[in-house]
Amino acid sequence: MLIQWFPGHMAKTKRLIIEHLKAVDVAAELLDARIPLASANPMVEELLSGKPRIVILNKADLADPEMTKAWESYYKRKGVAAVSMSCGNGKDKKKFLRLIKEAAGFAVFSGKCLFRATREVRMDVKQIQYFSLVSSTGSFNAAAKQLYISVPGLVKAMDRLENELGVRLFVRRRSGVTLTPAGQALARYAPRYIRKYEMIVSNVRKAAAQREMRAEVCMTWGMLSFFPRNFLSRFVLSNPDMSLSTHNYSLQELEEALNEYRETIGLYFGRIDDPELEILFHREAPLRVLMSSTHALCEKAALRMEDLRGCKVILVNSDPEVMRQLQNRLESVGCPPQIMLDGAEWEQAVELIQSAGYISFCLPPGNLSNARLQTREIEDLGLTLDFNMAVMRGVAMTDAERRFVEYVVQMMTANHGGDEAKKR
Repeated sequence: MLIQWFPGHMAKTKRLIIEHLKAVDVAAELLDARIPLASANPMVEELLSGKPRIVILNKADLADPEMTKAWESYYKRKGVAAVSMSCGNGKDKKKFLRLIKEAAGFAVFSGKCLFRATREVRMDVKQIQYFSLVSSTGSFNAAAKQLYISVPGLVKAMDRLENELGVRLFVRRRSGVTLTPAGQALARYAPRYIRKYEMIVSNVRKAAAQREMRAEVCMTWGMLSFFPRNFLSRFVLSNPDMSLSTHNYSLQELEEALNEYRETIGLYFGRIDDPELEILFHREAPLRVLMSSTHALCEKAALRMEDLRGCKVILVNSDPEVMRQLQNRLESVGCPPQIMLDGAEWEQAVELIQSAGYISFCLPPGNLSNARLQTREIEDLGLTLDFNMAVMRGVAMTDAERRFVEYVVQMMTANHGGDEAKKR
């Protein structure tokens, strides 16, 4: 007759151990230092297979020291960490905690243990926003003031972030904080992480607000002067079922508006170095002189910079870098600009060009609607103006916004078909 002896409480304990092992980083097996093998449960090694494990040889003060050392060596040869201790000894407890951290793959920095990177990471966007501000200010105090939270609360939030990632992000000194290599890596990715979060929130809110028939567009100042006069009104009148929202910004403000998802589509002159920006349409064209049809320069089919000497010049700001180069070129031939206008003041520039003999610069229009204005190429100028239409990568455009994008591409291609244009 085969007798099986396995009480119910032992079966229940085994089942609970198996259920909870997934949440365990390291297991500690408590043995009697005097009789290690006899006090061991034969099922433990099977249950803990593949899990970091420490053998605690307890009551070491009652055992033979030489034999205890031999048992420690025995377990180490088996690849299992072992520590001899007496539970009532405070120093032995510290030794045990240090061994636990090492066995679990913990890293110890300045007396603080940070969880290993293989743990499940549960960082949230608020932690990343806090980190970004601390890294940019180099100070917990300065960052806490801007966030309107306490310094201890911010420090604890950053401690939790380090715990989640299992790395040290800051070198903390009395004078402030600097980033470790791991912190520098996170600082590169943090803005993208935050933008992705904001994009998700923006898209969800758009859906909740049922904004499918609304187009949100931003553009740099003076942009409309490079389109036909009825550019926006034509779109609105031909799409009565939708609404159009437009705002004008500087180039930097436009980039911020797109990054923060306050606007969806951006129309701008110049370049924005942001890998998260998707260029939907790009056009690059040489600058040309714009003048009245009665101006003396109209007699020439093409011009050189030297021909502009003595002319009264108006510069209308579009791309700041191109305008800076243009101003330098004009000054080098003795033709410094007399008037500098913002793009929003284009109409004033046109009036002065027509009535007061001024010249200015523009993109080559496909069909100049004003018969009193003429353009000419400048053979040795060599400056081009970049027009871009862009959105943040992954952003969900509404149907109205998709229609607006198609409309802009159609208008730019029709009016400037001879120039370098690219739809992406």
